[in-house]
Amino acid sequence: MTTVSITSNSSQPFLFSVTMDSSKKRIKIQAKNKLQSDKQYYSEYTEDSLKKIGFYQSVKGFYNRLKMAIESKSPDELRAYYKISSDSMKVILEEISKFDDDLDSLFD
Repeated sequence: MTTVSITSNSSQPFLFSVTMDSSKKRIKIQAKNKLQSDKQYYSEYTEDSLKKIGFYQSVKGFYNRLKMAIESKSPDELRAYYKISSDSMKVILEEISKFDDDLDSLFD
């Protein structure tokens, strides 16, 4: 299972769509293969499911971060990746702090 970057990667084969329901309590992520229309993946997240994966901000906050990462609006701060195994896809959101590099100097 290889991790593939979505952010700033026009060669990856999927088109991603992120939507939020009108009550702002559920996010849907859909990935469609650009070359093989029968290859599609879908996942849904609620506040409870986000907490289970360690995201404690609001559903809207996750939606905004993921959308920005997929659209490559702030690649130095937010990145999105995916992994495919058999018939499921995992989407990974990475939030980079401008202070992350400073931690290395503390341990030199």
